[in-house]
Amino acid sequence: MLKECAVEPAVFAKKEHFRYFQEKFGVGEGRLISRYPKHWKDLVWKDCKSSTASPMEKKWIEVRLRELAGSKFLKTSRAYRESSGWLENVGVADREVEFDVIVTSEPYSNPRSVVAEEVDDATPVWNVPRDGTVPRTAADLAGVASHLLCYASTILFVDQHFKPEPRFRKPLVKFLEAARRGKVPSRLEYHLNAVGTGHWFAEQMKDESAFLRLSSNEEIVFVRWASHGGDENMHARYVLTNRGGIGFDYGLDEGAGTTTWTRLSESLWEKRLSEYQPDSAIFSLVDAWKVTSNAVVPVEWNGTGWVPV
Repeated sequence: MLKECAVEPAVFAKKEHFRYFQEKFGVGEGRLISRYPKHWKDLVWKDCKSSTASPMEKKWIEVRLRELAGSKFLKTSRAYRESSGWLENVGVADREVEFDVIVTSEPYSNPRSVVAEEVDDATPVWNVPRDGTVPRTAADLAGVASHLLCYASTILFVDQHFKPEPRFRKPLVKFLEAARRGKVPSRLEYHLNAVGTGHWFAEQMKDESAFLRLSSNEEIVFVRWASHGGDENMHARYVLTNRGGIGFDYGLDEGAGTTTWTRLSESLWEKRLSEYQPDSAIFSLVDAWKVTSNAVVPVEWNGTGWVPV
């Protein structure tokens, strides 16, 4: 669903390449620039300053480079040796953990590499499907969302039919495993339709919570909603984050056959994310329950976070 792209700094050091590629990255495009190394922008500027570009072009790159949104990047823990060049480093790093794409300024011997001059949306290794199908297994569902989850600080799962039972729990466990490969999310929620009383739901979650394998510093808030009775309902299922989102046709539960997944456009992602905020104008908040490794407690939104009732 998302491709991690290692981009040679020399590529962005040219105005014509910068202008083209800056629009080709972001969750909505299905590609993220690997922040390899951490000071990747500094290397771009270093190459730019030593190039034959005109002062006006260099100034253009300097400004755009400073403004290049953090949402277009993916952090990486791969080692980088300052004593070696970028291409040599990327070769070593790729043998340890493969990049999905390597964009270079000159031909490079790697089956997943593309030369910047030759890239277009039809280039096989560069092309990213906006949708597809995936088996309805926990591992496959989580695999589609893995890159998105591992670098998100806010994660909202949305499935109106969630029930405290294995077919929903198993995919959630896999989703959380993918998220743990990044930093601990500051906000982790599961949004569902309010069926049954709050007391019933809490008792069911107490029996199920041990199977979620939450660590002592993890918590997830289950937010239960009711429709206003208008045109909108909670039919669609999503994984929404602060960086983008994915829609799933069947749901976030295991089952027979396959389900369709769709990478949300930026505008649709922003719309859906806004609908599942505590002050939603689309749905009515019924109750919310914080689940930890040893407790299920009612919580309410205080304007900045979920606090005990």
